[in-house]
Amino acid sequence: MVSRKNYYKFFKDYKKAKSKRTGPQETPNLKNKKILIYNKSKSLKVYPKVSIITYVYCSKTNGRLRQLKENIESISSQKYPSYEHIIVDDGSEIDISEVKNFPNVIYYKKDHTGITNSTKTFNFGLKRMTGKYGMILSSDDVHLSNTILTLVNFLEKHSNYVAVTGNVIHQTLLPNGTVKSQRMIIKKDSLPIEKSLLSKNCVNACATMFRKDSLDKIELPPDQTGFAADYDLWVRLSEVGKFFRLPNMLIKYRNFGNATRIITQKDMEYRNKCISFVKRMAKQRRLNK
Repeated sequence: MVSRKNYYKFFKDYKKAKSKRTGPQETPNLKNKKILIYNKSKSLKVYPKVSIITYVYCSKTNGRLRQLKENIESISSQKYPSYEHIIVDDGSEIDISEVKNFPNVIYYKKDHTGITNSTKTFNFGLKRMTGKYGMILSSDDVHLSNTILTLVNFLEKHSNYVAVTGNVIHQTLLPNGTVKSQRMIIKKDSLPIEKSLLSKNCVNACATMFRKDSLDKIELPPDQTGFAADYDLWVRLSEVGKFFRLPNMLIKYRNFGNATRIITQKDMEYRNKCISFVKRMAKQRRLNK
């Protein structure tokens, strides 16, 4: 059993944390905040393959192609030596096939199914994973430095965990990419994540790495999960093993203030319907055991 207190270390300022080089460092405009760092080893003897899946839909106006390129560069700049970046294009209205030219990118274009049938797109990516470990990274979000290595290090050392997650920097940006505001979202679990997942989704999908062999033990999310497909995935994985939360800041969750993350009343009703379905199915599986 891992002692959580061994993974928490407070630093008085950002510069001191940066000098230690123990984990993700980029926290612009947050220099006066206390940062939590996971003390990982300097390197691995073997670098297992990691599959990172990004789902994207680009229109002429939503700016996602530029954001996607930043997303891809945040992966490649970590210089982790063994990974594949699976880009699943959900029938974009513009040609984005140029992303195939980036290192380690595997590009797929499928027919557009949209948000209400997003589970089809979600599972499309999961089925094409070939790595020992998997991650999901939204097309407008980016990794911080050493995110992959930090998570791989943990899972390589702790085989009794099926997944490891972390914390995020939440940014609000103008459409041109200028940062309007940002804050660190630091979660501390009062209950094991496996228990918390029965009542709410306490896992940030983009800050989570999971085992491919654990994924192979479960059924993929059914079509009815829709918006909550990632929530359903975490619940199902938690039924075959444990989750652990590292204190690290691992990603920048970026809200560009455009329609892609504006939630209408209709959106909320749909989301709540999907979430309720995930909880109902989880309870039913447990009753049938």
